[in-house]
Amino acid sequence: MSTTFKLVHIQYVIFLFLISGCAGTLKADVNPCFDLKKYQTAHIVTDGKSTVIGINIIPIPGSAFVMDGGKYREDAIGDAARHIQKVLINYKIASTIGTEQQIPPDASMLVMYEDRWQWDFKMFLKYLYIKLVDSKSREILAEGSYTVGGEGHFHDFPTAEREVPNIINGIYRGAY
Repeated sequence: MSTTFKLVHIQYVIFLFLISGCAGTLKADVNPCFDLKKYQTAHIVTDGKSTVIGINIIPIPGSAFVMDGGKYREDAIGDAARHIQKVLINYKIASTIGTEQQIPPDASMLVMYEDRWQWDFKMFLKYLYIKLVDSKSREILAEGSYTVGGEGHFHDFPTAEREVPNIINGIYRGAY
């Protein structure tokens, strides 16, 4: 095998490796029984906390194996609630942010979310789930999620700022 062929082959493998592992999975589903256009006010429910997934490093001869560790809650990371509020403005939906006990009486829907973060040289968004719920009946209007692949998957350090619009836009594309 010539040196040129080896170099081109290695570059090709590295390129495929990089583009195949950098994307997460985005899902969005809309309940067809509801018309999202009718919901013009929202309350984004938050407790001001995020879930952090710890890591476990298991040394093995000549290497180490890294896997998800325990989960714990800490002060909100990435400000997902504010990013949700920014995107809802694009759909002309007025919104407030607060706890479940602070729901204003005029809120037609609730936006609930769960964000999970993990450390990999810096914090990155590992999982984000957003659910739109009718404020009176509590039925799910729509839901969407973003997930980085399983153990050992590569990522491009996703953030709430980048993934919240993708999820909500995916929900509203499915609604119209």
